[in-house]
Amino acid sequence: MNSHLRFEVFRSSWTSWDSLFKEACDFADSVGRENVLNISHSCQGEGVVTVWYWAEESKGQSFERN
Repeated sequence: MNSHLRFEVFRSSWTSWDSLFKEACDFADSVGRENVLNISHSCQGEGVVTVWYWAEESKGQSFERN
């Protein structure tokens, strides 16, 4: 298995925390419990929830290495 660490970001200045968390949970459910590494959140002018997960394919966002 050749897994890659990926992330998906959910952000909004207008949506409630409940709605943002629901979006993130729905995405995490679609990825599968066994593939979710972490879910983090922050608030700096807008709500941000990030789902970190393992994926075999190259879909999803990842950091570029230099």
